[in-house]
Amino acid sequence: MAFCEIILSRRFPKHLGIFDYQIPKNLRSEIKIGSLVKIPFRASEREGVVIKIKHHSPFGQKIKDVTGLADGQSILTEEQIKLAEWMAGYYFISLGTVIKTMLPPVPKRKVTNRPDNPATSREVIVPAKQIKNLAKKILISQVVENLFWPADLNEQKQFLAALLNLKPSGQTLIIVPEISDLDNILSILPLAIIKNTSLISSQLNKTKFFDAWKKIQSGQARLIIGTKLSLFLPFQNLRTIIIVQEQDGNHKQSEQNPRFDARLAAKKLAGLFPARLVYISPAPTLRLMDDIYRQQAELLKTASPPDKKISLVDMRQEREKRNFSPYSEKLTLACQKTLDSKKKVFLFINRRGSASSVICRDCGHVFTCPKCGLPLTFHSEQRSLYCHRCYEKSLLPRDCPDCHGVNFKFLGSGTQRLEEEAKKFWPRARIARVDLDTKNPASAQKAQIIIGTEYALKKITWQNIGLAGIVTA
Repeated sequence: MAFCEIILSRRFPKHLGIFDYQIPKNLRSEIKIGSLVKIPFRASEREGVVIKIKHHSPFGQKIKDVTGLADGQSILTEEQIKLAEWMAGYYFISLGTVIKTMLPPVPKRKVTNRPDNPATSREVIVPAKQIKNLAKKILISQVVENLFWPADLNEQKQFLAALLNLKPSGQTLIIVPEISDLDNILSILPLAIIKNTSLISSQLNKTKFFDAWKKIQSGQARLIIGTKLSLFLPFQNLRTIIIVQEQDGNHKQSEQNPRFDARLAAKKLAGLFPARLVYISPAPTLRLMDDIYRQQAELLKTASPPDKKISLVDMRQEREKRNFSPYSEKLTLACQKTLDSKKKVFLFINRRGSASSVICRDCGHVFTCPKCGLPLTFHSEQRSLYCHRCYEKSLLPRDCPDCHGVNFKFLGSGTQRLEEEAKKFWPRARIARVDLDTKNPASAQKAQIIIGTEYALKKITWQNIGLAGIVTA
């Protein structure tokens, strides 16, 4: 007798999980791990995925039979199921939730057998500056590293070509933090590679997603570029995983199930095949640096980083000089010098609004969010109080709700405050603010002074920026 463990593939109650079914004799040679099968479930017939085959059933229970194959193929690979089991255990989520994320929209393609891969999994890390030397070093030593991403487009092309030539056989997965990064990577790929490339993201419709899924399942797609979602694909011979911008927080999915960190999941996936794991980052995360310290990852420096002139200003000294602006005298002079040289200035502050909190000078009352209790941010444009966590919004009242005083103190600075002060210093300069309130990075193209939050870092062009100022660092 043979039995199997099955997870329903569509619309199952959250409190239900894995079910045991008996495999009839006529299907024992056809049903494998990952097969999509038809099963009787309550008063109807459903489809489910086989995640385990065994020869013993729960004692004393009546086990129903699998009624047939829903599709004459394995819809999931063993690596996918193992990854799903790891994610379910590591993140304390149901296995069914992860399995459903892995299933294609219209499964109708036979999976080819994956050839054995004798390679061993290894992580590496490289800051790269001189691309030719780096490519030569990588191709000779076959060592993978964590690399600094070059700013120059020609260097990026050489860099990617060198990485993709590391393993001429097998599949390569490039994981990017955001959907907007897909076209950027695709634009610098050699033309010879693009024809065997599949793009994966949540924006694909069912037809395009399934077409890409089939190419990956059959092994036709040699290069796969995608967001976090691409980790759940049916790879046949995955040899290299490249994580671009490893330090980016968008590699973490925290808004919907399954919630997971793509960097950790990629590490697990690399070990299952095994595949080489490559991180690309200008500033690796602490987790990755710890792996380097404990020699679980390798750091190879090909050149010393270029010297950058960094000046730190103690703003307490500015206050002693009666300078109450968010800009120090040194930053103001540096901005003017940069503008005179026909270059752009980027001013970074990771806060929106004009003030981070509003306090009544008479009684000390702080205007806080009624939901989360955090201080409300003041936006001068609408004279409103806004909670960037709960999205609560209200107008600033004329008087204090506690003592009815009208003397308010505005503490801290945000992008709006920086913009207002910049217009006073440089009234003729073209100034653009790029944050989640404006959501207009195109306005920065012609601006001489760009003021932005972390949102702006990927939205602006850096080629002609001659000065970066970090306010309230």
